[in-house]
Amino acid sequence: MSRTPEKSFLALLFFAGLSFLLFAFSPGSIRQVGYAGEEMDAGNSLLKTVLSILPGRAPATKIIWTRHGVFPLIVDAPFLAAGNLFKDAENWQDRFLACRPILLTAGMATILFLWTWRLTAEAMWSLSVAILSVFSTILLPYAYIGLEDTQSFFLLLAAYIAFEDRPLESWARTIMFAGSAAFAVSLKSTGVFLIPAAGFLVFVAFRGSIRRIVVVSVVVATALGLSAISRAPFWAPRGGNWAFMKPFIVPDPVYYLANLFAFLFSANKGLFFFCPILLGAVITLPRLWRLHRELVIVALLVVGAQAGAFSMLRNWGDETWGPRYLHPAVSFLVLCLGAGWVRGLRPLIVLPAGVGCIFAMLGSFFYYGNLNFAMTEAGQDTLENLQGDIVWNHIRFDGRLFWIWATRPTPPVLHTPAHQWFYYAPPAAGWKTIEISKYAVPQSLAIRSWSERLSGDALWLSRVEWVSLGLGVILLASLAGLIRGAT
Repeated sequence: MSRTPEKSFLALLFFAGLSFLLFAFSPGSIRQVGYAGEEMDAGNSLLKTVLSILPGRAPATKIIWTRHGVFPLIVDAPFLAAGNLFKDAENWQDRFLACRPILLTAGMATILFLWTWRLTAEAMWSLSVAILSVFSTILLPYAYIGLEDTQSFFLLLAAYIAFEDRPLESWARTIMFAGSAAFAVSLKSTGVFLIPAAGFLVFVAFRGSIRRIVVVSVVVATALGLSAISRAPFWAPRGGNWAFMKPFIVPDPVYYLANLFAFLFSANKGLFFFCPILLGAVITLPRLWRLHRELVIVALLVVGAQAGAFSMLRNWGDETWGPRYLHPAVSFLVLCLGAGWVRGLRPLIVLPAGVGCIFAMLGSFFYYGNLNFAMTEAGQDTLENLQGDIVWNHIRFDGRLFWIWATRPTPPVLHTPAHQWFYYAPPAAGWKTIEISKYAVPQSLAIRSWSERLSGDALWLSRVEWVSLGLGVILLASLAGLIRGAT
């Protein structure tokens, strides 16, 4: 189905509604997440240097480079610049930058809405798939965690452009594709793992057009070079990127194979455990291979490259929610589900979608770092515990926090993260008891306002979130009504 102004309007309505809905549960801050604070400081230094060429501006300052180079700073620059327009610039930058993963997550879902619609010619099914892509997968928690959203968005955008009109004959779309692919592989130092997928997208988009392939290849190669050069100042004082990663390389093939299996199926970090709806995507692959073979190849390249490369590390998972490094693969697998699932069997996805929704809601309800804080307090903060110990399963832990928040027991709420000794306990063995009610604090200011007296900025931001929630529900309900009316 060709794009029409009506379809563009519906896509815009969906993007706006989903953005408002996601913002309603935002913590309103991102500086404390991962290396976001580091990138904010670096982005400000780059922004000041660029603006120093304007009349009346302060002289340029030394640019601070981060672990992932210049491209994440380029993406953050508009949000930081918007924050600079306000008096309390640092706090406003934090608020605006917290919107970046929300907007990019909504952007990915919008692409899935349009792409699934084009492949199936079913608008309501496409709308359902797009909503489930967020609320039944790890995309929802990462709309507040960030870290992977930019890379995933640009890779999906490049794929959408490549598949939408093959072969690409417009130079405008060629430049859009080249820019998206360049950002996808250059936003992180690990973007090189996506080069096989990006290379296949170039083949899909420009088969037979050597001139355009050369242009795109030069753009992507230049971006990779700039990314590597801008990362060097960060890693050089640390002995280089390889020196940092070398201690984390797996010691033997069995370790690697165990990591690879756990990446997909483990309870603590497995993709199909945290996103059970994606098992439906796997079921569709044989049928989809006959209908849209190139789409299946791209999806497998993304999953295989990410899982295969990161399984070489002992720390194939970290303290964040679920399989962080497979975030770019989620949208492609959801698209396979949307394009290949048999119409008569659609009710069967309700159960895995519902389970995934519960998991995703828990992951977005609390700050992901609470688990790591509790592990440290209990003296059990090891990489192996994070990745494989069911006692420290993120879903179980956040479920316990949710129960504490919902029932509001009188503190202290004591919890003993004990393990089961086999046959007998060693002499003087024991497990430390910790108080966990202090971790049962929702991220969303709107939700916190139910049971907590807010004041100042937190109070007005919670009110904005409530308004945003209403707007999101109204816009998405209106979209569903328009689609139903048209069919």
